[in-house]
Amino acid sequence: MSCSIRPLIVIGFSVVFVSSLAAQERPSSIRFVDVSTACGIEAYSSPEGMGAGLLAADYDGDGDVDLFAPTGEGTPDQLYRNLGDGTFEEIAALVGLDSVRRHRAALFFDYDNDDDLDLIIGHDDQPADPVQSSSFQLFRQDSPTSFHDVTAEAGLFRQARASGLLAHRSGFAAGDLDRDGDLDLYATMWNGEANLFRNEGNGTFVDISAASGIAHTFPVTQWQPIIGDFDGDGWQDIFVAVDFFDNLLWVNQRDGTFVNQAQEAGCNHSMNGMGAACNDIDGDGDLDLAVTNIHDYKGFGERNLMLLNASKRGSFRFGDVSTAVGVADGGWGWGVTLFDADCDGHVDWASTNGFETAPWMTDTTRFYFGRPDVSGEAIEASKQVGLADPDWGSALISFDLDRDGDLDLGQTCMGGPLRVLENVPAAGPGRAVAPGGYLVVQPRQVQGNRRGIGAIVSIRIGGRWSSRLITAGTSFLSQEPAEAHFGLGRASQVDRVRVQFPDGTVTSLTNVAANQTISVFP
Repeated sequence: MSCSIRPLIVIGFSVVFVSSLAAQERPSSIRFVDVSTACGIEAYSSPEGMGAGLLAADYDGDGDVDLFAPTGEGTPDQLYRNLGDGTFEEIAALVGLDSVRRHRAALFFDYDNDDDLDLIIGHDDQPADPVQSSSFQLFRQDSPTSFHDVTAEAGLFRQARASGLLAHRSGFAAGDLDRDGDLDLYATMWNGEANLFRNEGNGTFVDISAASGIAHTFPVTQWQPIIGDFDGDGWQDIFVAVDFFDNLLWVNQRDGTFVNQAQEAGCNHSMNGMGAACNDIDGDGDLDLAVTNIHDYKGFGERNLMLLNASKRGSFRFGDVSTAVGVADGGWGWGVTLFDADCDGHVDWASTNGFETAPWMTDTTRFYFGRPDVSGEAIEASKQVGLADPDWGSALISFDLDRDGDLDLGQTCMGGPLRVLENVPAAGPGRAVAPGGYLVVQPRQVQGNRRGIGAIVSIRIGGRWSSRLITAGTSFLSQEPAEAHFGLGRASQVDRVRVQFPDGTVTSLTNVAANQTISVFP
């Protein structure tokens, strides 16, 4: 690699970055190239209103990551099956997922524990006859070429309460909140009610929004939820990015109820929360958060948030270092992903942004390398890495398109297009592995929560730990694959891999070779 690895030192919430290279002198070893047309992405129509999601998941279990794009009214949704050669085939009509209703949020998750991925889609409607319509549509996968609608039999045929004409279905997240082995579902709405559905383990769900304590938030403009164990007590919590009001941190009380402790934890920040992402930003082994906002929209210092986690078991604490690090100004922010783009062992930040009014109409996507210079500011490298598009961006997710070991990007834009951006060396394409080494860990179980949603994967190289959360629901109305990607820099092996499954089971491996994908079971 052309650049030396720079260590990150965190003392409480004071961040000190050690570097020998000034930001303006820092060349990029990677570049993102738009390969959408070449890889088979077709014309795309975003839904009317605010936001359009994008899902990345191996829906057919062949080892390659597929894409699903919800679309606008009158346009069929799109399912792109990855052919394993760097190209996709659009097959939504073939499998029965070509609905033409207005959709912006969806989620792949195995709701019935049969080891294939099912799909829930949210509808933005306030129908004249709500009895005849549902806010949700759940499709069970029967085979990679067949899905069928099980909304009514699963107990999800219901109309969510909304307030006003701008109510938008605004995000899903799944996780095993009660540790019974199946995936529960949190569904949000912008200008409407959030719903929490408990999975009964028999193919049905029960709405426990009121009983769980989350229902009092109606009406609130909630966007993206993320489910994960943020304090290390073994129980999944729920973080929600909220527009105009306080963000939410629903802390699991282990009895089916949740208490909002965002204010006590220091992650409430009443701004314009949009997208959210989770990763171990500072390399201390716990789960940090990124939240996009509209920069200084109301004149009270609104900003993107980089929230470092200093929580301990049963006690939550986050500290905002966005201004100190230099990622605060993200324009009118939407989708965000935290990922190691150049596989050097440090987490990088990418966020997409824009809006239909000035001054945000030509706001460009932001990219920051996770190796800030001696001034304490992040290395902003959007143009250098090819991420300076001026579109009104919405979803932004990272995934490995071609299984070459580095993470590529998917992006939706309001009014189009849908983009796939391949991660290549700055000098050009054509390499077998990423600039640095990598390891991909896939937590898997033989029954119950088969893809290990909610598992925390940690690796140790020397004395440094790094962790990843396996999510179902992230970024902005979106989803990234159920696997943990680690950049390893020059390391040829990982000293230890540790996977903590949602039921508390821990599996450890030692001396794991670099540049491979491994599945880890309890």
